[in-house]
Amino acid sequence: MQLGNAPHIYVADGNAGLTVVDLVNKNYPTHPAVLGSYNISDFAHELWVTNDTTVFVAADKAGVVAFKTSKSNMAYEPPQLLDSIQLSTAYSGTVPALSVKETGNILYVAAGIGGLMTIDASNPENLLYLGNLNDTVPYTVYDVWLSGNYAYLAIGRDGVYGPVDITSPSQPVDPPYSALLTGGDASRIVMANDTAFVAAKYGGHVLINFKPEFAPQVLSKIETGDFTSGIDMSNQNIYAACGRSGVKVFSSSGSGKFEPIGAVQT
Repeated sequence: MQLGNAPHIYVADGNAGLTVVDLVNKNYPTHPAVLGSYNISDFAHELWVTNDTTVFVAADKAGVVAFKTSKSNMAYEPPQLLDSIQLSTAYSGTVPALSVKETGNILYVAAGIGGLMTIDASNPENLLYLGNLNDTVPYTVYDVWLSGNYAYLAIGRDGVYGPVDITSPSQPVDPPYSALLTGGDASRIVMANDTAFVAAKYGGHVLINFKPEFAPQVLSKIETGDFTSGIDMSNQNIYAACGRSGVKVFSSSGSGKFEPIGAVQT
């Protein structure tokens, strides 16, 4: 899920595709209104909203799908399909789009066994493949986070990988360090400065320090009581989706210490 400019929320809605929710109807947030949806031929994992008019959806084997959306100051119109691009490698065939981030009109896609892939999205009606990270040891990439000229990857049981130099988007460059194990299955990653917050499934919630001049290291870890599958942050608060344990909220100064400040059973 990602907020567009009010009044819309865009949801990567799994098998339901792209769903648009009204943020300001009179019953929100107890009964948000679904404004519309667009079916996609495969599972919608994640999306990225840019320029208030374009949504890019990571849609598994359907690849990355681009939609035109309503401007925030105009009446709602259903999403319009602009283009889509399937991802593939010479050795694996079609690979899934599991996560997508955007900066400078370039999409960075976590493509599972296809690694990290880059797409030129300067014209959303004509998405163009640019390149991918070619590492001598292939990793399965589940999530990507961007910070400056670097990308940071969640690579499942192999942990986390970065910083990947993306100064040249068509030719990302491997870091000088090996992947760092998290003690779990790293599925999601978010960054604040040089600190990564990682959802490691049954490995809990892991805080990792990335400094360009040093190898990454685990700063601390918290067991969350169940399967930690998702993570997001706002200011210095970290929100972790923890299976049957619900959503847990932590405050962090970025110094390697978590302070639990709340939880809600879902």
